[in-house]
Amino acid sequence: MANRRIGIVKAMLAEASPLIKRLELRETPAPWDDRLPPRLWTGTHAGVEIDLVWLGQDDRHGVDLIGTSAATLATTLLLTHRAIDLVISAGTAGGFVSRGG
Repeated sequence: MANRRIGIVKAMLAEASPLIKRLELRETPAPWDDRLPPRLWTGTHAGVEIDLVWLGQDDRHGVDLIGTSAATLATTLLLTHRAIDLVISAGTAGGFVSRGG
């Protein structure tokens, strides 16, 4: 069965921006409480619905949220509020280098 909806989790806006642009995603009001930091972009590419969630920004210091707690929150919100068939956690959110990649 082909995937119908892919969820992508990105920790840093700088790493998400090229993908957002390439896939022509649009920022969308998130279906979760807007006081929570994760932000959502949506779109369709090659017939597949795509939801990209960025972990958000620290209100006090203005830097991207990173780490397992922020990634867990964003991924949980994505899976709770969207019908995701496949999750891709890439870049900092995926811990690629720390896993030998």
